[in-house]
Amino acid sequence: MSTEELLKQGFTYHQQGQYAQAEEVYGHIVRQEPENTNVLCLLGMVARGQGKLEEAIAHYESAIALKPDFIEARFNLGNALSASERTEEAIACYQRLLELQPNHAGAYSNLGLLYHQQNQIAEAKQALQQAIAIDPNQVESFYNLGNLYKAEQECDRAIAYYQQALNLNPNFPQALLNLGNTLQQQEKGTGINVKRCQEAIASYQRAIEVNPNYTEAYYTLGHALIQQGHIAEAILAYQKGLKIDPEEPKAHTGLAFALLSLGFLEQGFSEYEWRWKTEEFTAGNLTQPSWNGEPLGGKTLMLYSEQGLGDMIQMIRYLPWVKEQGAKIILECRQPLKRLFATLPHVEQIVTREETLPTFNEHASLMSLPHLSKTSLNTIPAPLPFALPDLPENLILPESTAKLKVGLAWQGNIEHPNNYLRSCSFSDVLPLFNCDNVCFYSLQKDLSEGDRQQLQQTPIQVFNPDCDDFLDTAHIIRQLDLVITVDTAIAHLSATLGKPTWILLHFSCDWRWMFLRVDSPWYPTVRLFRQTQPGDWFTVMVQVQQALVSLQN
Repeated sequence: MSTEELLKQGFTYHQQGQYAQAEEVYGHIVRQEPENTNVLCLLGMVARGQGKLEEAIAHYESAIALKPDFIEARFNLGNALSASERTEEAIACYQRLLELQPNHAGAYSNLGLLYHQQNQIAEAKQALQQAIAIDPNQVESFYNLGNLYKAEQECDRAIAYYQQALNLNPNFPQALLNLGNTLQQQEKGTGINVKRCQEAIASYQRAIEVNPNYTEAYYTLGHALIQQGHIAEAILAYQKGLKIDPEEPKAHTGLAFALLSLGFLEQGFSEYEWRWKTEEFTAGNLTQPSWNGEPLGGKTLMLYSEQGLGDMIQMIRYLPWVKEQGAKIILECRQPLKRLFATLPHVEQIVTREETLPTFNEHASLMSLPHLSKTSLNTIPAPLPFALPDLPENLILPESTAKLKVGLAWQGNIEHPNNYLRSCSFSDVLPLFNCDNVCFYSLQKDLSEGDRQQLQQTPIQVFNPDCDDFLDTAHIIRQLDLVITVDTAIAHLSATLGKPTWILLHFSCDWRWMFLRVDSPWYPTVRLFRQTQPGDWFTVMVQVQQALVSLQN
């Protein structure tokens, strides 16, 4: 067979994905014509198709050695080096290609990706913009620019680039997914925007329509549906995602939140154990075995919290059950809780995260205790009371002629990812001060300068300078008649102390307050005031005002 016939045969194999057969034919040609640079390049391509990256690189380099201005071979070499994670060499390869052919859009596009990986953001943007200037149909470059601006939280620009990519290719599932994610991210930056959330849902649904096996689109759709209060639809989305990939931990944890919101605690807490397979959660460098809930027979168990202060306060109710399993308990907590938790029964030793851990046999997260104890809606343990010491004189509240002494907290931890949803502004709570015969006390630990200025114009009492930790805050709360708070650790502390606690909840509140309930199975003294529309704190405050009047009467 002639070279032309062999080349045609090899190319047919190549197009059909029969790489081994194509490699054999191309190899036969090169043995006869060792300087055939085109076939050397083709050998590199079929080697790459078989995952043999080093062989592919060698073939491309051989072709370039014979023909230094062989643009296709240089481009393919850069791609193979990039796939081999030889990033610096790949960058140098693309740069040399662009010296030879300055209008190569693909090289600029790939160079932009590599610069992004190297965190050279300015260079990445410049390269991708250059790719688009050369070829306005560079879909991937628009998409990757969207990713760059999304990472910088420049949501408007990211959305514009994703939309440009989708104008060129409406069936681009990754662009549809990231457009939805950015719409959600934009909402976090600007406050509640129902329209944006609905647009995100539509984008996820379109991604699924384009790629029905796109697991990530299903679970991100589930997250967005929960935020809109569509719990049943969210469960269906998570289940569809898990049917495609039963091992996807983010779909399992999303399903957990949906189930817990509806009161399916045993199944929900079981699903929540999948959080350990996500990058957000880790048990640290513990080498001891994780406790499986079986009797411990006097072994020492270290309990820790991988989450927030409120979670710890909520879950210490399980200490008696853990003690019943024969455990000697070491409780690890964060410093602001140490003095308060020292008043708890059933604990042999309390340490903070900053201290060296004592010797123990097994460990468990406090948030895993509902799962280990197989908690259902009807078997939630009662809150575990604190044995508070005598009230310090510096924390005694001044005498008041008001009928009601009410503690108030309107802001949660600013580092919490959902703080923009669960917290309200001090301006939102101002209408409450119109209630007669009520003396308000601030339970807010960290006040913004704006809040401080507004506080001076109101009758609210401020005691936080004397509150060093949660034990001091507990001393303040024990003297009050009522606590009104957003969903933060103050809510858990007050309710655990048995104080009447009114919790102000945003529209898509945390799983523990469940769906549409006005009471809480976790705390008998809690009353829930919910937004009926996303972002509507005004209606919530009107309801609280009315409830305060009723309480006084």
